[in-house]
Amino acid sequence: MKAIACLFHISAVRMSGSNSFLAGAAATLALWCAGGGVAFAADEPPFPIDRAPAPLFDDPIWHGATDPSALWNPLAREFTIYYTQLRATLKNPNGVEWAHGTAIGIATSKDGVKWKCEGICTGDEGLGTPIESKLTWWAPSVIFHEGTLHMFVSRVDGIYSGFGGKRNILHFTSSDGRKWKYQMTLPLSSENCIDPCIYQIGAMWYVCYKDEVNGHFTHVAESTDLRTWKVRGKVVSDVPHEGPLVWRWKGAYWMIVDAGARLRIFRSVSGIDAWEYHTTILQAPGKRPKDGVPGYHAGMLVQGERAFVFYSVHYNRDNETAIQVAELEMDAAGMIVCDRDRYANKAEALPEGATITNSLGMKLVLIPAGEFQMGSGESAVDLAKAYDPEGKSIQPDYFANEQPQHRVRITRPFYLGQNPVTLGEFLTFHKDTNYQMEAERDGGKGDFGKLENGQLGYSAAFRPWAPGGKMPTSEDPVVWVSWNDAAAFCEWLGKKEGKTYRLPTEAQWEYACRAGSTTRYYFGDRVSELADYAWYSPVRTDDNWGTHPVGGKKPNTWGLYDMCGNAWQWCADWYGKDYYANPPPDDPKGPDTGTERVMRGGGWSGDARHCRSANRFAVVPSGRHSNIGFRVALTADN
Repeated sequence: MKAIACLFHISAVRMSGSNSFLAGAAATLALWCAGGGVAFAADEPPFPIDRAPAPLFDDPIWHGATDPSALWNPLAREFTIYYTQLRATLKNPNGVEWAHGTAIGIATSKDGVKWKCEGICTGDEGLGTPIESKLTWWAPSVIFHEGTLHMFVSRVDGIYSGFGGKRNILHFTSSDGRKWKYQMTLPLSSENCIDPCIYQIGAMWYVCYKDEVNGHFTHVAESTDLRTWKVRGKVVSDVPHEGPLVWRWKGAYWMIVDAGARLRIFRSVSGIDAWEYHTTILQAPGKRPKDGVPGYHAGMLVQGERAFVFYSVHYNRDNETAIQVAELEMDAAGMIVCDRDRYANKAEALPEGATITNSLGMKLVLIPAGEFQMGSGESAVDLAKAYDPEGKSIQPDYFANEQPQHRVRITRPFYLGQNPVTLGEFLTFHKDTNYQMEAERDGGKGDFGKLENGQLGYSAAFRPWAPGGKMPTSEDPVVWVSWNDAAAFCEWLGKKEGKTYRLPTEAQWEYACRAGSTTRYYFGDRVSELADYAWYSPVRTDDNWGTHPVGGKKPNTWGLYDMCGNAWQWCADWYGKDYYANPPPDDPKGPDTGTERVMRGGGWSGDARHCRSANRFAVVPSGRHSNIGFRVALTADN
């Protein structure tokens, strides 16, 4: 029997003309670059692999989304997936009838995280009316070229209970990505060709495809104008396979094929022939939701030096399928590797409507109830070696207060500030109450206090921590605030709105920071990526020390910004170094008494270890510094 996997074709290719941008709308198209990277337009956002949900997309109509062709659509300025809409939930199908009579579905996303089903493609030749026309559509390959979208797609001439019938590859074009105009049926090596992948090298276009008559191998045809095609012949034939896809990355051309629950990758210098086997990926099941099976037919979205592999998963014993995404990387030996579980423990992105805005214009994010492992699962010795391999300045004792790691349940949802409280927001409080901060009461020690005009602010006369540095803006996080100052702000805001504002507990803070992750940082373990998410010491310069406007770095999965770096954040708890030894499992609030209050998150002047989700620090309630701020929590009952 023909393998069901043959239907799960992804052909997601980044296409172009040559090494310069095309005119007009085509200028936003990603180009093949002879040097090995792929340039992408300034208006194209980086694909958010760290926040992508699992599965990436599940068709809400038939739960049979397969064969995705993913690209950035410069016309609509959004990520788009064209996919085969298998009729996976068809009742009482006759054989594999559920895999026939299928349309080409459309899913879109402005940010790569939240995906919306946009219906199906319509057009000539029965596209959009498979049942009425008694046709089957599979495996779209969509590119953008010279201001027009082009789709190459497989068509089966009937709705069958087995895998039979004549199969051809058709070419359509569209100006809006919804309505398509038939151009031609490609004259290929047989009347049973499926799984097209269209790509360009220099002035020549190529389409690789599976020929089901001639050995179930990959063949290729070429054209100078996308209209006249010449078959070159068979190019990969070591074992039967399907779903060939070609992309350029890291100075070479690569082809990935589905050889049956294993995705084999080949390498070629020319991108046309002489394909050499390189490695196999996505064979072992993953840990993410609906990802516990091997990956099938894969395709690529390439942005500069990064490559993202899209693949289908047949996630249960029935016929349902979904689309997952992971990142390809190259190790020190030049081998492609793919860790589909890198973000396996992160939470899903929060639903629409999870953010509210209060009377100050502050945005607050609804944090759901849940449970997590609080603290560090790594030993203090291992952490010390990780951040100071030579043992010169960081001792294991620094990390001892993060252990033992323990299960904590947050039993009730709560709101948390999307950003730390800004200077502008704090000045509203000061002007409304004439509150005197502890920094003011000390006569302006430090750089925060009354200015000559009587206003509260940062004085250039007191900048021992940043001589000659920039002055903060109203959008910078307020700093030089003590725990007492932060508590007073929360009390004022609560009375002003008739709600319960407060500082988050330490457990709530870490739970929200992790957003389901179990790694050192909420995006993973790599310090090399920390600068994308945090303002911290390696990113500062001599003339740019200090805080930065909030929201300038990437958020975590739940949309919280500056949870690491920029400014430390006060928590409600008293600090206990050994508190983790025997804490309550539900909603811990710290020791009953103490001399210091907890701070979390790290600041602009700290190093990478301070920015970890599990990192703990403490200062006396009256303490303040140029890198200490806070964010507010709001009881969800309000």
